[in-house]
Amino acid sequence: MKKYTYERKTTTNMKVIGFIDTDRMTIEVDGEEKELSTLLSDFDGSEVEFNITVKNKTDLSLPQSDEATIEVAVRG
Repeated sequence: MKKYTYERKTTTNMKVIGFIDTDRMTIEVDGEEKELSTLLSDFDGSEVEFNITVKNKTDLSLPQSDEATIEVAVRG
């Protein structure tokens, strides 16, 4: 068991938001196509961690009001 460590750690992050084409290994960002190999070249030979988030949007209609009669009992 280590009793003492003295180290410096650095983290480099890259965030790219766009539409991925895995067949062509590209990602479209703001209408411009970028090659994944070029984007990731700075990390070549490094241990990396990938986190992928997929966001889907579904427009929903507003709930309709229930026209059933609601009875309220008042106790006095």
